[in-house]
Amino acid sequence: MNKLKTPILAIESSQELCSAAIFFSENHYAEKNTLQKHVHSEKLPLFINSLVEDVKIEIKNLSCIAVSSGPGSFTGLRIGFSLAKGIACGASIPIVPVPSFYSLALQICTFLPDGIKFLIANKVSRDELYYQKFISSSGNYRQITDVQIISNINFPDVIEKDEIIYGNSDFKGSVKISSSSAFFTAKWAYIFGKDLLSLEYDYLEPYYLKNFNPKV
Repeated sequence: MNKLKTPILAIESSQELCSAAIFFSENHYAEKNTLQKHVHSEKLPLFINSLVEDVKIEIKNLSCIAVSSGPGSFTGLRIGFSLAKGIACGASIPIVPVPSFYSLALQICTFLPDGIKFLIANKVSRDELYYQKFISSSGNYRQITDVQIISNINFPDVIEKDEIIYGNSDFKGSVKISSSSAFFTAKWAYIFGKDLLSLEYDYLEPYYLKNFNPKV
C-alpha cells in the first residue's frame, strides 16, 4: 500500500473535540486537543500556529492537510474545511478529506482484540442518529455497513448481540467517544489517503449526509 508523504497537518472538528496535529510518523507527532463546545473557530488556528512553532516547520513544507470530512456537526465541519482550504490555498498544498467514522474506527481498533463487532452512532438531531458498523481486524477495521441515518426509535433494532456501541448517542451502555483525535485523522490519511489528495479546493465539501439548511 502506497502511503502519503509526511509531515501531515491534521484538523479534527467533526464533533465536540477540537483537535489539531502535525504527523511525521506513528512515533513522531505533535498534537493539541480541547473538549469544549463552540470553540473550534477560536482554538484551531491557535493550535496550528503553536504546533508549527513547536515542531519548527513552515506550512509550505507540509505534504498535505488532512481534515475530517464528516458526517458530523454541520458547523464544526464547515469550520474545519474553511480553515484547511485557507491554509492549503495559501501554501499550494493538497487536502485529504478524511471520513470521520473511518478515523474513529481506526482509533477504536487500536485497543480492541481482533474480531470484535462495533458500531459508531452519533447524533444527527434530537430524533436521529448517524450509524455505521465495523469489525476489528489486526489493529485496523473492516467496514460492515455504509454510514446511514436512523431514528432513535428504530436504532435498537439494528444492534446485534455483543456489539459495542461508540458515539454520543443516548443509548444505554454506549462508550462516549464520538470522534477521533487529529492524530488518527492524520494516520488514516497517511495509510489510506493517497488517492484522495486534491488541489481543487472549490470542489471539496464536507460529507453532511443529511441536507444542511443554515439558519438565516
